[in-house]
Amino acid sequence: MNNILKTGICFAILILYSIHIHSQNTFLWLEKNPEKRSKKVTEWMMNQLELNEDQVETMKIINLKYAKIMQPILFSEDLILDKWRKAQKINIIRIEESKSILSKRQIELMEEKKARLKPLLEYLLKLL
Repeated sequence: MNNILKTGICFAILILYSIHIHSQNTFLWLEKNPEKRSKKVTEWMMNQLELNEDQVETMKIINLKYAKIMQPILFSEDLILDKWRKAQKINIIRIEESKSILSKRQIELMEEKKARLKPLLEYLLKLL
């Protein structure tokens, strides 16, 4: 596999990992519309974390806010690693804000999903 392809695959996984997009659509980060990206993330959270109605409404606001902030980063001309670093910083803030409305069990579920992606990320990084 050539380096460009490896880098592209790794970037896709990094973005998925850093943004915590746990959708069945693994290429969600390619969606250019932040409203659509945030909607899919909220739907995943609703289904996987069993959000109640109030949590769904709050998460819609939070996810849209950070999808809009992330928009110029995802589609910038920056190097892949620079995009990942910027996205990671924004995602940390989004996660902390999200945790303020989630129950302890929901936070644990979210962390379990994140932990499942970590070995895949580490494997892909070794390929580079």
